[in-house]
Amino acid sequence: MSLYSPILLAVLALTLFFYWGFLRNASLKRWLLSVVSLGLLGLLHPVFPLTMILLIAVVFACAQQITKGKGAKGAWVLAGIGMLLLCLGVGKYGFLALAALGPAMGWTERVILMPLGLSYFVFKSIQLLLECYRGTLKQVTFEEMLTFLSFFPTLPAGPLETYRGFYDKQSVNFDGELFNQGIRRAVWGFFKKLVILELLFSEMFDGKIAFIAEHGAHGLKAVAFSALMLIRAYVDLSAYTDIAIGLSALFGFRIIENFKSPFSARNISDYWQRWHISLSQWCRNNIYFPLFGMTRKPWIAAQGSMIVMGLWHGATLNWLLWGLFHGTGLSLWAIWGRAVRKFPRLNKSLAHPCFVPVRIGLTLLFVTLGFSLVVYEDFAKSSQLFLSCLRAVATLS
Repeated sequence: MSLYSPILLAVLALTLFFYWGFLRNASLKRWLLSVVSLGLLGLLHPVFPLTMILLIAVVFACAQQITKGKGAKGAWVLAGIGMLLLCLGVGKYGFLALAALGPAMGWTERVILMPLGLSYFVFKSIQLLLECYRGTLKQVTFEEMLTFLSFFPTLPAGPLETYRGFYDKQSVNFDGELFNQGIRRAVWGFFKKLVILELLFSEMFDGKIAFIAEHGAHGLKAVAFSALMLIRAYVDLSAYTDIAIGLSALFGFRIIENFKSPFSARNISDYWQRWHISLSQWCRNNIYFPLFGMTRKPWIAAQGSMIVMGLWHGATLNWLLWGLFHGTGLSLWAIWGRAVRKFPRLNKSLAHPCFVPVRIGLTLLFVTLGFSLVVYEDFAKSSQLFLSCLRAVATLS
């Protein structure tokens, strides 16, 4: 069932009708959203809502122990995070690993079932437990947690909103302006997904993409192909973000933005403040700062953050190298920034507007090179594409 299926749109309209037309109590509204979200999961597979409720119950139990200060809070945090990471590993890769043992393990595909959007669910749950541990979140209820973690607009593909951000920015009463903004944002997302990506983009480039996938690309064609695939990924991800933010606004929730003109970034650090913003902030708060606090070495914190981000996308060598590539870029940029600041005149000259197009171009080239590592799932193909891009850039330079 896709985000634009008739079933989902009909359920959305009916839910909005009852949500704003009949329900005045905030608690009843949350229960309605939870039931609808779990019901939609159940249309995909009847086990999904049961798994979701079980996982949320475990997270809630850990959060309760942490906020009440019973026992060792650190132990409850580790237990909760360990359980979530185990579920993530099993849900994304468990049945593949077991099926590889032989045909007799084929039953695992019917047994190991984790809900749609498991990666986003796990990261939001980990954030919640850490906020409880740090004391920034002092109280949670099962009802609110159930709505937050199962909320169907953001469950499949984010953004990674925080528990407090989800409720603190909510309009409990009907907000006509927010509702209209939500409609426009969702329509724009559907347009990007259905018209720009699946109609125009597919019509123009699918044949060429299939040909290059089979025969490879070399020289500047490899760079252009990687850039094209990066643009395709952006349109796809940003469309889902627009739909999620738009649908959330229809229910009065103001969800964090996920993209902010990333292709106008002037350096790699600026890029990661514009691309997949919610995931970047998650890694910054929960990986970068703790690692930096322990090691006092920014490059270790940068590498750790980007490796986690890469493996979150996929536990493959491609994504591991992608994380190392971006972690190295962030580290080198930080070193360059500290060096240039020692020469005020040079720093001022490089900040001149005439250098802006150059800085944007170099940033996009770096991002494109990194993306060539993950264009294909096959490591050999991605490596060949990456090396072709590197040789093309080296020839130009």
